[in-house]
Amino acid sequence: MSREHEVCRAELRDVPGIVAAMRANADERSLAQQSEAYLCGYIAGFLVVRDGRGGVLGSAQVREYLPGYVEILAVSIHPRAQGLGVGGALMRAAVDAALVLQPRVLWLSTEKPAYFEKFGFSRFSQWELPLRILVRKALVVFRQRPGRWWPQLTGAPVFMKWQRAAHRDD
Repeated sequence: MSREHEVCRAELRDVPGIVAAMRANADERSLAQQSEAYLCGYIAGFLVVRDGRGGVLGSAQVREYLPGYVEILAVSIHPRAQGLGVGGALMRAAVDAALVLQPRVLWLSTEKPAYFEKFGFSRFSQWELPLRILVRKALVVFRQRPGRWWPQLTGAPVFMKWQRAAHRDD
């Protein structure tokens, strides 16, 4: 990642850029498209990667659903910034932010498991999570426009749990 990019806590001014990165990745079935109202309400849990001019290149949310259960979600890199190390820097920062919460389980769900394996995540059964969390995750699907419900419900997201410190120099 270029020195012209920085990973930092998101601010309300970043919401339009986060929405733009999510919309640019709308074809990703496992990426929930969040509303501006949702983003404003949960902005404290988001990290962003900004370019040298302050524009948002990508974002991720770190959310503790229940004590000890922390998820990294809504990982989205604008297509113009993909392949430049932006996603790797964002994921390393998201894992670090999540570990501050001292989770018993740090997890994510994705349709790109090979990518997240590079950061110390490995597959696990979603049924290892409390039912309350799974219900909350299902409700996220129904906050999407109806055309996204079927692909998200019939897709095969892979649930992954953080297992170890990954190589930090990639």
